Amino acid sequence: MSQNSLSEIRRSNLLFLIEQYGSIKRLNLALGRKEKDATLSQIKNKAPSSKTGAARQMGVAVARDIEKKLNYPFGWMDEEHPEIQPEPQGTG
Repeated sequence: MSQNSLSEIRRSNLLFLIEQYGSIKRLNLALGRKEKDATLSQIKNKAPSSKTGAARQMGVAVARDIEKKLNYPFGWMDEEHPEIQPEPQGTG
């Protein structure tokens, strides 16, 4: 699996979690982060890195932290879950 596709899978799972919690703020609080922590928002929005200019991606540490704190199995963020993915924007 390429790093890019893994990044998109993690981002897609992040979008699902944001939808489940109702907002990034509430997801941040569930993860024990400050409500205005920008990390998840930057990943969601593919904000460019100030160092490289490349879109921010979810690394292993963030993925495992989310799984642990939300009681998902190890590796859950790295797997596609077609049955739970949010509707594509602009449909439904």
